[in-house]
Amino acid sequence: MIFRELNRVKCKTYLVACEETRKALLIDPVRDFLDRYFGVLAYFGLTLDGVVDTHTHADHRTASFALHDLTGAPVIMHRRAPAPHVARHVEHGERIEVGRLALEILYTPGHTPDGISVYAGDRVFTGDTLLIKGTGRSDFAGGYLGAQYDGITEKLFRLPDETLVFPAHDYRGNTSSTIGEEKRSNPRVAGRSREAYVDLMNNLGLPLPEKIQEALQANQSAIEDESLQFMITHHQTRRGWNDFVRISLALSRKSSLQQAGLNNMRLGGKYKGLANLPEAKHIDVRQEIAYLAGACPRNVSKVKTILEKGHLRLIEACQDGVVTVHRALQFCRLPQAQQVEAFSRYLNKRSSDKTARHSIAKLRLERIRPTTGDLLHALQQLESREPGSIEIRASTRKKTIILLGEDNWNDVSALAEMGTA
Repeated sequence: MIFRELNRVKCKTYLVACEETRKALLIDPVRDFLDRYFGVLAYFGLTLDGVVDTHTHADHRTASFALHDLTGAPVIMHRRAPAPHVARHVEHGERIEVGRLALEILYTPGHTPDGISVYAGDRVFTGDTLLIKGTGRSDFAGGYLGAQYDGITEKLFRLPDETLVFPAHDYRGNTSSTIGEEKRSNPRVAGRSREAYVDLMNNLGLPLPEKIQEALQANQSAIEDESLQFMITHHQTRRGWNDFVRISLALSRKSSLQQAGLNNMRLGGKYKGLANLPEAKHIDVRQEIAYLAGACPRNVSKVKTILEKGHLRLIEACQDGVVTVHRALQFCRLPQAQQVEAFSRYLNKRSSDKTARHSIAKLRLERIRPTTGDLLHALQQLESREPGSIEIRASTRKKTIILLGEDNWNDVSALAEMGTA
C-alpha cells in the first residue's frame, strides 16, 4: 500500500493506493489543495480511481466534485449524504476496492447523519467521528451525540487495539493514534457512559466554524450553478425523492437566495413581494426553495424545523418515507429525548391498526358471527386462565369491535362453541 497524508494542515486528506495496479483513492480532499493532489498522483504514477468524503464538511470546501469533473473518478459517500453528484452511495459493511486493496465502510453517524469511517486492515480513517484525544462536535443540523457515542464504542472500539487511527482533523500537531490508545485515554470517551458523554458534549460551548454556510452550501449541493439545474430537473416525485429529501436539498440554496433578496432591497425593491423598481427582482426565499423542490411552500418551513429540532431517527424516517413531514413536525414539538419514544409508540399503534384492519377484513370474508354473550364469556374464561392475555384499547369508532389475536382465536372459538352447545 502507498499511503500519504497530503495537506500538512489541520484538515487532513489521505492518499491510499495499490502498489501493484497503481490505482489510488483520496479520502476527504480539500478544494484548496487540488494542484498538490495532481502533483502527488503524477509523481507516483498513480491513477485516481475514487474519491471518498467521510461526511458533509462544514468547515471547508470539498475537492471531491472538482476531482470527479477533471478525472472522472467517482465520488463515494454514505447513502444519507445530501449532495446530488455522488456516484456511489455506500452502507455499513460495504467494501471499496482500490486495485487489489479492499477497504470496508463503517457507518459512524453523529457528527453528521452521513458520517462514515473507512477501515483498511491495519488502519482506520475516522473522519470527524473520532479524533486524536477528542471527538467531532454534533451540534449541527442532523447531528446526534448518542449515535456518535454508539458508533465510536460499538464499531470503532471493537477494531483491534493496534489499529492506527487517522482522523479528518487534528488541532494539536498529532499525525496518528491507535484504537487501543483512544480507548484508554481519549478524555471525551474513555470511562464515560453514553449519558455522561452527551452531557459533556452539550456543554462545550464551541463557536461555529468560519464560513460554515459557504462550505455547507457548496458541499451539500456539489457545484452551486449545477445544483440548481439538478434540483429543477428532479422535481417529479419518484422512489427515494419524497418531499423531505427534495426540500432538504433545496434548502442548501437558502443563503444565496437570501443574498439575492438583500441585493433586491439595495436596488429599491422589497425583500419579499413586488419590486418597486424595474431592475429590482422579486425574491421570495421560501417560495423559490419550494419551486426548486417541487413542493408546497408550507412544507419548506416544516422541513427546516425538522432538520433543526428533529432526532436523527426521525430525520432518517422522513428521508426513507416512513413518516410524513406533517407527522414528523408534531414529534418535533417534544424534546429530542422524548421524540424517539413518541415515534416508537406511533409506529406500534400504526402496526396494530393495520393488523386490526386486516383482522376485520378476514372476519368479514369468513362470515364469522358468534353471539356477543358467548364471546364475552369465552374471553372472560381465557383471561382468568391466562391473566394479561386480553388487551382493552379505546377507539374513536362508534361501534364496539372485538378483535382476536391468532394465538387466542382457536381457544376462544372453541369456548364460544361450547357455550352455544
